[in-house]
Amino acid sequence: MDYTETYAWYADGNLVSNDLLYNFPATDVGEFSFVLNRTNPFCSVYDTMTVQVWPFPEGTIVNGGQALAAPAGTSWQWYFNGVLTTETSQVIFPTQSGLYSVVTTNEFGCATLSDELEYTVIGVDEINPSSIGVYPNPSSGLVMLSLTNGEQGIRIYNSTGELVYSDRNATGSFQLDISQWSAGAYRIVTNDNGGKTLLVR
Repeated sequence: MDYTETYAWYADGNLVSNDLLYNFPATDVGEFSFVLNRTNPFCSVYDTMTVQVWPFPEGTIVNGGQALAAPAGTSWQWYFNGVLTTETSQVIFPTQSGLYSVVTTNEFGCATLSDELEYTVIGVDEINPSSIGVYPNPSSGLVMLSLTNGEQGIRIYNSTGELVYSDRNATGSFQLDISQWSAGAYRIVTNDNGGKTLLVR
């Protein structure tokens, strides 16, 4: 008797391959159900398994001027010029110019190594000179914002471009409580398109 075994792979109920081996293209996040039907002259056997595909963290470092912010995750490990450092926070405040990269790990245990970012140390007053005053900067509590030269109105965006604060009538000097804001770099913009970077620890 001619012994020939055939194979049929099913993914979520759809036939995807008749080869012995099936390479699953894990491009989408989610749970996937697989069935392998092996058939020969003597029997037909079904094997089943479930595969969970989890997302990888993003891999881009945000340069906030005096701070570097890693992508969202649950843990981070920073490298300087390719050498492991002791920095393990999402936001760091570099004191040396050079190449920075970070490994970001998410809640699923998936990790991504960012590309290296060349960073040059500069002072706060050199970042985006404008008529917006921010003190203290960096901060994790109350900050004093000052609008000079008759500017009016203010908008603040986080590192992903989301608007987190807006006051179109703001003028002069006023306090803003950022104690509940996530650590990172924020962009302060006036109605006259002046700009300043606010760093939240």
